[in-house]
Amino acid sequence: MTTTITIDGHAYTVPIKSVTRSADPLEKSAERTADGTLHVERIGIFYNYVLEFGAPTTSAEVTELAALYLVLTSPTVFHSVLIPGENSGTAWQAYFAGVKDEVKSRLNSVTFWKNLQCSVIAKSPART
Repeated sequence: MTTTITIDGHAYTVPIKSVTRSADPLEKSAERTADGTLHVERIGIFYNYVLEFGAPTTSAEVTELAALYLVLTSPTVFHSVLIPGENSGTAWQAYFAGVKDEVKSRLNSVTFWKNLQCSVIAKSPART
């Protein structure tokens, strides 16, 4: 499925294999008292994603995925991100981690890549 992911206001039209969302809690502190009761001070729930992109099938997709890779591996820490299928339709701040892909083929000294994937980690909690 080819769809659009928007990062820092730029739309990338790329093949996406899967979008996985997780709701990850983050605690400021957690401590058990002498009676065994757990006391937790929760910061909030962070919505994080794992994106898996498909192999490009057109020269336009090759170009878009190459541009996307550069953004995903940029030294800029936080980006404004809009994930395809996200119901809110609102961009939020996140960083990218675990960016990786693999060689699909080489032709005339040009390397073609496939299976680009990354984690999208929220800067702030979605729910507090």
